[in-house]
This record gives sequence, C-alpha cells and structure tokens, in this order.
Amino acid sequence: MNGAKTLVGCVLLFGLLLVGCSSGEDDEPGSGTPPAALVGTWVFESATVNGAPQALGDVLDWQAGTVAASLTIQSDGDYSISEVDAGGQETHSENGFVSVNGNQMDLNILASDGVPIEETISGTYTLNGSTLTYTTVVEGDTIAITLMLMDGTGGTGGAGGTAGTGGAGGTAGTGGAGGAGGLATVSGVLTLGVDDDGGGTPVAGATVRVLGTSASTTTGALGAFELMVSAGPIFLAADPSDTYYGSVDRHIVPTAGLVVEEFDVVPITEINMITDFFGQTADFTRGIVGLEFVGASAQGGETATLSETAGFAFGFEQTMDGQDCSETPVETSVLPGSDCDDDFDRNLIFVNVPTTDSLEITPAGGGVSDCALLYDVPYPVIAKTVTYAEVVCTPTP
Repeated sequence: MNGAKTLVGCVLLFGLLLVGCSSGEDDEPGSGTPPAALVGTWVFESATVNGAPQALGDVLDWQAGTVAASLTIQSDGDYSISEVDAGGQETHSENGFVSVNGNQMDLNILASDGVPIEETISGTYTLNGSTLTYTTVVEGDTIAITLMLMDGTGGTGGAGGTAGTGGAGGTAGTGGAGGAGGLATVSGVLTLGVDDDGGGTPVAGATVRVLGTSASTTTGALGAFELMVSAGPIFLAADPSDTYYGSVDRHIVPTAGLVVEEFDVVPITEINMITDFFGQTADFTRGIVGLEFVGASAQGGETATLSETAGFAFGFEQTMDGQDCSETPVETSVLPGSDCDDDFDRNLIFVNVPTTDSLEITPAGGGVSDCALLYDVPYPVIAKTVTYAEVVCTPTP
C-alpha cells in the first residue's frame, strides 16, 4: 500500500482496521501513561468479529507479503508498530503515544510509514497474564484483537540470536530477559475443509506441532493454537485424525513472531471423492504432496518429479464461467492450462507418496517456464497427511 495506510476513514490499531476515529489535536504525548503491565512488545495473535475467528491479514488489512506484526509500548506512553514479511523485513511502521484511563486505551497516531498524521483510535483493553485483548465496536460489529507479550523485550537482541541473546529484535547484543535462543511465537487457527461444506470450520482438540522439535500444542475450542519456537525455518504440522488428513507446511518464523494465515486439514470424505473420481484408493499409510504454482507464474505445461514414486497425480483444468473460475479434475502430472484470472493459483497433487523425512521435489518448466521451489529443501511426507510446497515460475522468453 502507498502513503499513509491509516487514512481510509481512519484505522483501528495503527492503520490496520477501519473504525470511526477523531482528531488527536487535544491530546499530548505522555497523557494517561500506561500501567507497567502494558509496557513491552506484544505480538498480534488472532482476531474475532462478533466472536467469530477471522484471519488477521483480513481484519488488519495487511499488505502482500506481511506475515506478522508487533506493538511496542514504552513506559512513557510512546508506542511503535512494526509489520514484517517472512524474512523479517519491515513492511509497515507506525508510531505515536497511548492514553490510558482505567480500561480505556486510545492510540494517538503521529506518523505512518514516516508520513505525519494526527488520528486517535479508541477502544478498551483487558489483560490476562501475558495476553492483551483490545476491543472496539465498528458500525455495530464488535472487533477484538488478541496480542501476546513477547519474552525478551528488553535489550537489543539479534534476530534469531544464539542462546543468551534474543530480545525484541534489532542488532546483535546482550538482549533482554527471557530472549534465550531467539524464541518467537507461532500462532493461528486450524480449519477444516476444501469446499463450502467444510471450509473455514475451526478444528478443536487437534495436535499442532513443529517437526523435529518438542514444540507441540492442542487447538482450542475455536481452533486457535500458539507455539513458542526458535526463529527461523520450520515445518508446521497438524496431526491427522479419523475424519481428516493432517497437514504439513513450510514457514520462516521472524523474531517478531508469525501468525499463520491459512492452515487447513482436509476431510477424508474430500480425499475419497477425488480418488473415487479417478477409480483410485487412498492409502492411509502413505501421504499426499500438493504443489501450489503461485498466481500467474505458471503458464500450463509445467511439471515436477519426486524422489519417491506416487500412486497417481492430478491437476485441475480451469475455465472462466462468467465471473467464476470453474475447475475440473484431470489425472495428470503436467499442470493443465487455465484461462482464469492471474490471481487463481494452480495445483498438482501427488497421491499415495511413500513416507520419508527427505522428499526431493524438482519442478520443471516443460519448455514454457523456469520453475523453482519457493523453499528449496527436502520435504517430509507423513502417513495420512498432505505436505504442501509452493512453486514459483518465470515464463521462458
């Protein structure tokens, strides 16, 4: 986004959510300074609208590439906002000061991405240990944002620092208390579904873990989860159940923390529908590998080879039907063409892939593109689980 991101009817929480707001001309920095419990760096965890979970990126209007955001409140009332991408690079910043009166907290914005502005965002907050909830009402809708206090907010710890550094990011240094190992928070909402029958339904009681580590948790009643991990690359996994396939996806965790926008498990009924369509059977002792050719990067005709032999592979022919993009499954290991809009991603799915800790995936452009994995590393294949990998292609001149 260009310019001052907050100026679209005024914004909740540093220019991320549209709300009614007022001019900050009557406020001065330092008025209503925050209690000590509010001082620190808070990572944005989750959001609800009228009690229903919503993706943070949608509610907070993140620009493309943003994966996490944090709010730092200082003891004198000054605050700063930082949004970052998967590599930890800042995509948006904001600063101002907070005014606190009881459980009322106003954010008085002074600058957004370096552009001076004067806006005040009003809301209420509650504290429960290291969890901060900020609530506002927008046109009759109650919007609640949950944030988690980061360990190691003091000092100048380095990104992904070695044991004893850490902190809230910045250049390498001594870091703050609790910052050992460059720990960061990974959070999100696990949902069920492929189509309208299950898409977006929160999954409660599921096990979510980081492969190769002891980090593991169980999703709550609304599918929410939170893990503390070392900053850097991870494979995030949701274990399978009697009713759905599990999920494995690659992420880069910045020191500011990561909010996973899309983390789904696939109903077994959906898997069976596809295998039945092709006269095949899903082998629950093996896994599925889903390759996502991102956006307009692929032309059709691209393919990929795996170091393990799949039972079969399929893709989707895409055609525009009025304003909608319709998809028809086709048994093939070559990406079908598409006349849909460029924003529609395309997929190749390899079914019944033998389990392994180190699957090699080699995309090929098929003479029309140069293709590579977004994360060019060996991938795990787990029984009754879908492993996802993103492919980016450049059309051949």
